[in-house]
Formats: sequence, C-alpha cells, structure tokens
Amino acid sequence: MEKKHFIKLQDLRCSSSKGCRILLVLLFFLGSAPVVLAQHAPRYKNPTGKEFPIMGWHSIIGKENLTRQRFEEMRDCGFNLSFSTLYSDEDIAQALDACRGTGVRQMIHSQAGRADTMALRFRDDEMTAGWFLVDEPNTSGFPSLRAFRDKILSADTTHILYLNLLPSEVDPAALLSKDYEDYVRRFAEEVDLGLISYDHYPVVEVKGEVSLKVNYFENLEIVHRVARSVGQPFWAFVLSTAHVFYPVPTAAHLRLQAFCDLAYGAQGIQYFTYWGPPTDTWDFHAAPIDLDGTRTPTYDLVREVNRQVQCFAPVFLGCDVTEVWHTGKRIPQGTQPLPQAADGSALLPAPFLRIDTDGEGLLISHVTKGKHEYLMVVNRDVNNSQQVTVTLSKRIRRLVVKNKLKSTKAPIREVHNLAAGDCLLYKIR
Repeated sequence: MEKKHFIKLQDLRCSSSKGCRILLVLLFFLGSAPVVLAQHAPRYKNPTGKEFPIMGWHSIIGKENLTRQRFEEMRDCGFNLSFSTLYSDEDIAQALDACRGTGVRQMIHSQAGRADTMALRFRDDEMTAGWFLVDEPNTSGFPSLRAFRDKILSADTTHILYLNLLPSEVDPAALLSKDYEDYVRRFAEEVDLGLISYDHYPVVEVKGEVSLKVNYFENLEIVHRVARSVGQPFWAFVLSTAHVFYPVPTAAHLRLQAFCDLAYGAQGIQYFTYWGPPTDTWDFHAAPIDLDGTRTPTYDLVREVNRQVQCFAPVFLGCDVTEVWHTGKRIPQGTQPLPQAADGSALLPAPFLRIDTDGEGLLISHVTKGKHEYLMVVNRDVNNSQQVTVTLSKRIRRLVVKNKLKSTKAPIREVHNLAAGDCLLYKIR
C-alpha cells in the first residue's frame, strides 16, 4: 500500500534561502507521493444569522408543493430552516427558488457519491443553509462519514454539516460503543462536523396515561456535557407528530420539549415533523400540516411555541449553560439535584434565596452570555401546573415574552401558577 505523506501548510514556510533549498530537496524525495492537507470542519456558524434556528423535518412534501406560498406558510409557523428528502438537483433547485425571500433556508440532503458536485452546484445559493449526511448512524459508520464530510469540505467550507444521532434509549450494543456518552463523544471527535444533533421523543401515552420517558433528561445531560467539553454546539428535537404510542401533541408537550432544550443550551430546535410523513407504517397523524396539505390544530400550537423560542433568542443564542439542576423528592435519572447548604437551604446563584414548588419538581438552569447571567426555571411536569414561589435577596429583572422579550422588576417574593412545561426567566445581571 502506498504510504501517504501529510504536510501541513504551516510547514511550507521558508524562513531563509537555505530553508527553501531544504524544502525543495524534501519535495523532490517525496516524488509523486500525494500531499494530503488535514481537513477540519469549519467553525460552527449559525445558518439563520441573528435568529434562533428552528428546522422542520419532512417540511414540504410533493414536488407540486415546492412553492413560495408553502414556504411562506412554513415561515408563518415560525420555521426558518426546511429539511425534506429532495434527491434530484432539479427538485433542490426548485425548492431553493421557491423559498427565496421567504426567510426559510434549505438544509440540503447530500449524497455521498456526489457530495462534492452537489456542493459545487449549490454552495453559492444564498438559500442554502447546510448539508445533511445521514440519519442515526452507529459507530461503525463513523469512518465513512468522515470521508463523506471531507468530500463536502473539498468543495464547500462555508455551510454547516449536519446529521442526527440516535437517542440514549438505544442499547450500547447497537451503538457499538461502550455507553451512550462514548458514542456521542466519538462522533464529535472522529466525524467532527462541528455540530452535534440527536433525537429523543420523550412524551408517551400508555393506556391513556401521558408521561415522560425516564431517560429523557439524562440524554440532555450527556449531550450537553459532551458538547461543552469538545466545544461544539448541539441541536435537539421537539416531537410534533403523533404516531404509535406518541400522543397528539398539546401545548404543554411542545413547550416542555422546547424549553428544556433551551435550558440545557441547545442552539437549534428541530421538529419531527412539519408535514405528515407519507407512510402507513407508524400511523403518523396530527402533524402541523396533514398529509393532504391542510393545517391541523398542531400548526397553531407549534407557531406559538416557535414565537416564544424566537423571543428568547437574545438570551439563548450563543449562550453557555454552566449548570442545570433539578428539584423535587425524586429527580430524573442521570440529573443533578439542586445543591443544599449545611442548614438545608438551596445553594442558588445570588440573589436567589429559595425556589419552592408544591408539585413534582422543577428544572433550574444557570445561563451565561457575555457579561450577563440568567436563571431559567422550567415546570418539568408534562401534565400538571405547579405553584412556584421565588424568594430573592434583592429585586432583579424577570423577562417576559410579549410581542418581544420584555423585562419587569421582580418583587422580593413572588408566586406563579406555572403551567405544565412552561418557564420563568430571570436576568441576574
């Protein structure tokens, strides 16, 4: 097998004429051996500019629906990224033209065999947001995904590279990894797209009882931890289409997923799905846009959640979530309890003294962005409201979503009847 010689660009500098002669001799002895420049994924750049990325899977289905009107409708629902499995260049070009000027950009489904030629053709279109590689690989696919990635990078280093990882409920034997954290970390280091994305659909209904999967928050914990350690952002999901044991989404279901994603620092929200998938296998129904192209009640629920997420963008876009805690008699699997002082009081960031609830428990997130600090409180109960009492040592600002994010002075002690999945957001400084 021919040995490949790796030469970095910085090694090709000549500090003297003697150094240049040495370099020429070196290149002569290398002969025809190929020079391979190390490929690194471009630093993550938000594909939606100053907006929070909100992407719809199965966004527009049917070539006849790739129209400006359909993308305007999608934008009206709060989406700024569209992802559909468009395989032909003709369909991709039609989608790019149709969404032009609507505020919705395209995540293009790349194809390994011609990833470089696709990138060359569409990289200069302003409506191109990035390149999707594959869905839910295990570790055996990482080497070929690295080659896939490099093929795209040979033609385009401007747009983001994206794929979706499996959730933590998958057995490590199927992931071909030591455990789930090993799976996510290996992906980040071995494939290195500069972005981590995974799906986990937590809200289930069994015998009429709606609940959250026991490992939902643990999955968020692991991805958040790995993402921070490798310096890559992560995107997470909201399930917006009922199927099998996943119920028709309610406002509480959607809020809880979106706000918990934000609380753990997700830098993009994805919905599965926007348009009802055209298959009978999983009994998909109640997507925002039904299979026949009509709106369902889910459309308005998703639009409202997306409006709130976009209002939160000034806080969460580009933020760092330093700590996430949970309260309650039983905290979720794999999470961290709110620490207690020796006297039993909660160790919260000043000026918070206490945050109490009469219900199941809360998620509390400490967020920093530049010189500012925030505290987010989420009702993690998917079914019930909770009475939340917040006690402060001094008055600070509470941020409220109106037409945009507005602030109001919070009293020293305030009580909120916090709806299922809803949140409170405070600006500490």
